[in-house]
Amino acid sequence: MTNLPVFPLPNHVVLPHINMPYRLFEERYKSLGAYLVEHQEDGLFIPCLSTGWESDYEGQPAFEAYAVHCSIDAIEAAPSGDFALIITGGERYQLTETKSDHAFRFADAEKAPIQHDISEGALQQSLLGLATDFRSTMGGLGAPVDQLKQFLDNCKNSCELLNKMAHLLFSDPQLRQQFLNSNSISEQLALLRV
Repeated sequence: MTNLPVFPLPNHVVLPHINMPYRLFEERYKSLGAYLVEHQEDGLFIPCLSTGWESDYEGQPAFEAYAVHCSIDAIEAAPSGDFALIITGGERYQLTETKSDHAFRFADAEKAPIQHDISEGALQQSLLGLATDFRSTMGGLGAPVDQLKQFLDNCKNSCELLNKMAHLLFSDPQLRQQFLNSNSISEQLALLRV
């Protein structure tokens, strides 16, 4: 993919199969919203800003190399000029920032698929083994059991379940980024077992 818009955020990592709402309210991101209305089918990237972003937030602080392509499920302009945006995280890409003639940033992206180094059956068995601990951990964190069950029951396959479990378990953006940076399913599973 070439030259797609980037909406880098501090302390925030989107994982595959996750739906997220956003509000674009800064001036540079209002112009991003207007651009996305015209180019909705292209989607965008929402990478996490790298450590040290605070010293250059108004400029162009570095962002993490790995991010997922986000498809745009809905975008709506408010009378204030803000935009409401709903996205779904897709496949993982490695980003390289490119020149931008806009107030917001762009990147080229190269697909960086996760290696499926274990079979679907082995992944299902591993996730089943983690399910009891996962439910008790989430219950301990105050997640409503019925909401958690509905969230997990709607998964279409084991990889989606793996990503949704990581999304729920890892509130720390550094852990989410570590999960996203992992190059194989077995590496991602190892993080969930910690």
